[in-house]
Amino acid sequence: MPLSDEERSRFDELARRLAAEEPELAQRLQHTISPRRTSRRRKAAFVTILGGILIVLLSIAVSIPVVGIAGFLTMIAGGLIGTPPPRPERTDVTPPADPKAPRSNTTPH
Repeated sequence: MPLSDEERSRFDELARRLAAEEPELAQRLQHTISPRRTSRRRKAAFVTILGGILIVLLSIAVSIPVVGIAGFLTMIAGGLIGTPPPRPERTDVTPPADPKAPRSNTTPH
């Protein structure tokens, strides 16, 4: 369901404020993967793996090992297609500890 003009303007204003106040968070959110794209990847992975299995079965039927190897490699490719891409590395936004700050005197025994 598409957004109305008022909702779209509110959303744009929120996005601008977020980018101004929390630029790192805004950048991370900008690079999220849409569910539609993930669904396509899963379907493509499933079809590729299924094709690989069929190729392996075909190689058994015709007794040609090279075809079986091709089917196995096709299944591996399907698994790689279905594997989600790595997430960008998080940078630690926690400021370093102040060396002059008092330390607690508790030590583990």
